[in-house]
Amino acid sequence: MTQPKYPEIFEQLQNTIAKLDTESANLTDAVLEYARGIELKKTCTQQLDRLEQSISTPFQPTAIDQSTTLEAVFAQLEQLESEAYNLPDNHLEALLAIVERAESLVQHGEQHINILQSSLSSSGATDV
Repeated sequence: MTQPKYPEIFEQLQNTIAKLDTESANLTDAVLEYARGIELKKTCTQQLDRLEQSISTPFQPTAIDQSTTLEAVFAQLEQLESEAYNLPDNHLEALLAIVERAESLVQHGEQHINILQSSLSSSGATDV
């Protein structure tokens, strides 16, 4: 069974807090909701800690098809930008995946630009 993602757990925590704020719950239900809220907060904190650790570890770029053109790299970066803007604020894992993919694309684009600069430099040197 997969562990729920941060946005789902955070939403459950918000719902628990809302239930506790209603004042209509009896004491037993309030204590149970409070205990559930503590567990949800703990899970949220653990997931945020794990996410922070994954961010602080050295980045390993994902492999990109070497036939991908520079134009395709820019198009994919624009698509990732759009995806990132459309994500709700609490979808941290998805945003991190987008950032990692964008970093890989940027590195791939850099390689293309370096190759182009090298070919321009070498062709310029033979023309002189």
